[in-house]
Amino acid sequence: MSIHGILGEQTTDYPTEYSPETLYPIARSMGRDVIGWQDDKLMVGIDWWQAFEMSWLNPQGLSQVAIARFGIPASSPFIVESKSLKLYLNSINFTEFASWNDVQALIAKDLSAVYKQTCKLSCLA
Repeated sequence: MSIHGILGEQTTDYPTEYSPETLYPIARSMGRDVIGWQDDKLMVGIDWWQAFEMSWLNPQGLSQVAIARFGIPASSPFIVESKSLKLYLNSINFTEFASWNDVQALIAKDLSAVYKQTCKLSCLA
């Protein structure tokens, strides 16, 4: 695996069950050190990630679909490799949840652990 996780790998293993270990953190310092970005005052704002294809199962086993938006503080020490995030979200497809709130709480917990900072998650549809 490269320093960028699974991005660019020839073959990909697609998880068929909930797999938070799929998330691959990348230290922001890798990019910031290259450009000499050391000033904490410049690390403001939010990285917004849009998930247009989120799904999970309700307690009756019926597929639920939503669009989600993730807000990651620019001050977080890590970002997540994009392909690993997509694989992680797909790993939730066949997981049963009582409500969207449960899905939201789980994803926020997992992303916050990877980013080492609290992440916000909202459902758009």
